[in-house]
Amino acid sequence: MTLRRLAAALALSLWVVPAFAAKQPAQALVDVRIVVSPGNVIEKGTIVVRDGVIEAVGADVEPPADARVWKRENLTVYAGLIEPYVTVDWPAPGGDDQENAAPQAGHSNRIVHPERDMTLHAQDDAVFKKLRGAGFTTAVVAPKSGLFRGSSVLINLGEGPARANLLRRHVAQHVAVQPGRGTDRGYPGSLMGAVALTRQTLYDARWHRGAQQAYRANGRQARPEINTAHVALEAAAHGEETIVFETNDVLDTLRVARIVDEFGLDAWVVGNGEEYKRIDAIAASGLPILLPLNFPEPPEVGEEDDLSVTLEALRHWDTAPENPGRVASKGIRFAFTTHGLDNVKEVQSRLATAIERGLDADAALAALTTTPARMLGGGDRLGTVEAGKI
Repeated sequence: MTLRRLAAALALSLWVVPAFAAKQPAQALVDVRIVVSPGNVIEKGTIVVRDGVIEAVGADVEPPADARVWKRENLTVYAGLIEPYVTVDWPAPGGDDQENAAPQAGHSNRIVHPERDMTLHAQDDAVFKKLRGAGFTTAVVAPKSGLFRGSSVLINLGEGPARANLLRRHVAQHVAVQPGRGTDRGYPGSLMGAVALTRQTLYDARWHRGAQQAYRANGRQARPEINTAHVALEAAAHGEETIVFETNDVLDTLRVARIVDEFGLDAWVVGNGEEYKRIDAIAASGLPILLPLNFPEPPEVGEEDDLSVTLEALRHWDTAPENPGRVASKGIRFAFTTHGLDNVKEVQSRLATAIERGLDADAALAALTTTPARMLGGGDRLGTVEAGKI
């Protein structure tokens, strides 16, 4: 697979899901090159889609009698790309909007909101349109701000209401171990405080479950209060639900790894592009990584003797495009995300750069299709161009 072919064909992955979903009669793409899955290619074949589901794929497939036939020679079809980490703003409370009001039985700290459920606010037409334009057809949508941010959803990126596109609720709880910012300033005002609050909140959620269970078993004792934040976090705090930690640098990742070990969490990490700096330690942690492709821009330098750019900045600019290849070489489980990219369509050029710098092309495709599909529990419906898939 050439870099040019990969970059050009990724945009065509959009054909598989939104263009033909729920249309009657059947739709048949004829004489197309089909990348069924990474490394599995049909050079010339047919894809039949009916009611939003792939009905048949193969070199010898004949379009049904009722099918609308689309003859598309010289085009390549991939499975729709999967974005495992999109963040959108949670609406601010206020006025008569009780749906967005702060919960009355929630956490006392204003940046701790695990009770948020993105089922209520996942649909963002502007964001979805940009992702579709880059070949993405499915995404995990999570709340954007806070320390404990709430739970995400898995959703198809078609037009229409969320109820028509929602695939799965409560994919994961989302956390960013960082001090409050902007209007959320207050405790914790430091990284040390953020780590302390993260650990305390997880311990409180564990205690909350035990206290409620004890009360249900024996009502002849003081009734413990019910805290909606702790209720929402109980499963994740006990390793029964995935928890995704957003990081800013490699030290963040190692800090998260210690928290994960302390509590026995089922966790993923949103990476930061610095994994190569401590690659062995990160590999040893066993944490799956949602890997951004926002490689740094070339540093701005002035005269030949300009010393304002540090050696570390120059080294990172030079090495960052090799990060995906190095992550893959260590056997770390990873999926790509557009998180941090101002223009999501740049994912194609960034992928080409990563492949030029050592990443295998099939591994790149897997990180956009089959790997996130499996991680998200959607491998039976997403990630490949096969009969029965969306």
